[in-house]
Amino acid sequence: MANVVGMLEIQMAADLARLSKDMSSAQATVTRTVSNINNILGTIGVGLSIDMFASMIKGVVDAGDRLNDLRKISSLTVEELGGLGKAAKLNGSNLEDVAKAIGIMNGNVAKGSDAFARLSINTKTASGDFRQSRDILLDVADRFSTMRDGVQKASIAQEIFGKSGRELIPLLNEGRAAIEGQMEAYAQSGSMTTRLAEQSDQFNDILTVLNGNVTATKNNFVSGLLPA
Repeated sequence: MANVVGMLEIQMAADLARLSKDMSSAQATVTRTVSNINNILGTIGVGLSIDMFASMIKGVVDAGDRLNDLRKISSLTVEELGGLGKAAKLNGSNLEDVAKAIGIMNGNVAKGSDAFARLSINTKTASGDFRQSRDILLDVADRFSTMRDGVQKASIAQEIFGKSGRELIPLLNEGRAAIEGQMEAYAQSGSMTTRLAEQSDQFNDILTVLNGNVTATKNNFVSGLLPA
């Protein structure tokens, strides 16, 4: 048992030394960045601490991670989701519910639901491939924008988007042009890109693995100290 504990201590010391070196380098970079930002913000009497900067970065990473997960559910790009999220918020909904509803729509497209045919929407291209989720969604919005609100519209919305379909009606009523406009505006703003969202997802996955490894190391260390 003494040998096990000794080996763990050596390994932890080496890991901590490497971590300390990497953290020192990262801290120096962050300090320089914050200093540069404060030089700019100082002209308007605003300051930024390292903690505030770190919190801001983590917020961006978490937002990107979330959008990347929704991208996988909906088959839309992050840029399209960003614009759709703004449009959804303006119409009393939220991006998570909309993305999940689009995921259900994709499933119904694959199953060949006749709800699309009743709206005169083709779900396949001339070559027989499924059309893009974005294009089908915008076609549905185009049809809904000219339909009278009522039982028939609510029923079709539920057939296409599942139980939450009726909640999407105000958003869909905006029509193709309004939703496309939000998507394009978001893409041009550069707020979040698909690449950055993918990197954010990977970064958070790495943090999760590292936290798990640290916990396992601590548990193994304590286990070696306890009597058999």
